[in-house]
Amino acid sequence: MRRVVAVLVVLGVLALALPGPAYAAPVADDRVVFGGDFVLEPGEVLSGDLVLFGGNATLEAGSRVNGDVFLMGGNADIAGEVTGDVALLGGNVELLPTAYVHGDAVAI
Repeated sequence: MRRVVAVLVVLGVLALALPGPAYAAPVADDRVVFGGDFVLEPGEVLSGDLVLFGGNATLEAGSRVNGDVFLMGGNADIAGEVTGDVALLGGNVELLPTAYVHGDAVAI
C-alpha cells in the first residue's frame, strides 16, 4: 500500500511540474535588421515594430506597419502607412504623398 501511495505522489508531482498549454497573447511579428535594407511591398502588412541598424527602409504605397518604425544610421522612404511612430537617429526620412503616420515622425 505504501508503494502505491508513493507512486501516486510521484506521478502527481510530475504532473504539476510538466508545462501545460500557454495561453499568452499573440506575439507581434517584430522585424529587426542589422546592416541590411528592408522593403515592404504594396499590400504587405508587418504586424509589429520595424527596427533597422545601419540599413535603409522602404515602405511602398499600399504597405502597412502595425507598430513603430525605428532606424539608426539609415534612411527611410515612406509611402505606406505606419500606425505608430517613426524615429530615425542619424538618418533622413522622406514622407511621400501617400504616406500616413498615425504617430510622430522624428529624425535626429
